[in-house]
Amino acid sequence: MNALRSTAPSLLPWLTATRARLAPLGLQPLPLDPDLAAALGGGRLRLRAARWQVGEPGLAECRTVHIVGASSEIANTLIFPERPERLPMFVADALITGGQARMVFVDLPAPGLDDDLHGPLARDTRDLAERWGRPIVDAPPDWAIEFSLGGSLFVRGCNGDEFAALTALHSDYLCRWREAARRAHAAPSAATARGADCLQRFKQGHLAHWPGTTYLERLFGHEWTHHFLHDFLYR
Repeated sequence: MNALRSTAPSLLPWLTATRARLAPLGLQPLPLDPDLAAALGGGRLRLRAARWQVGEPGLAECRTVHIVGASSEIANTLIFPERPERLPMFVADALITGGQARMVFVDLPAPGLDDDLHGPLARDTRDLAERWGRPIVDAPPDWAIEFSLGGSLFVRGCNGDEFAALTALHSDYLCRWREAARRAHAAPSAATARGADCLQRFKQGHLAHWPGTTYLERLFGHEWTHHFLHDFLYR
């Protein structure tokens, strides 16, 4: 645990860990509009975004956002499965301001996941959430956990040691998703309209409620933010 401790919390290791944990499956960069891949907001905050094909075509796509300012940092990671009936999503959102982690959310939502996979995934994610071992004071908003199986991790405010523990748990959630992806790859099946509809419901719910929209509009304007959310992050 001490190896993860830092006097100044940073979310860059989260993004680095995402690539490292997914690399064994294979990562292929995907094209992204240059105007969305890098932007400067209000002359103060730098945004960088990226997307990758995870594994062979037909497995999943990973999208990441990293925003860095003088005293704040935001990281968002979304992994969308091509066959949500057999593979959950991965979601990680974190905010640092004033040198302290203010919000962390990690989960493996399961929009459209087949019933036979619910039990194992629920046990895996709840086991990870219980490793936090601290009282969860605030509950995540309902729209954020509509497709959760009860194993989401939502923390508001933490010290350096707690952030190190959250960094380790973030990596563990990624490893559980990777294990699920390997199983899904080993048992190919056709995508269904039901799975696609559930995944679209997840995206529409986040487009309607995600609190970062107002923040991005203030920095980059309404038109750019609409383009970013609808044509990249929640496309």
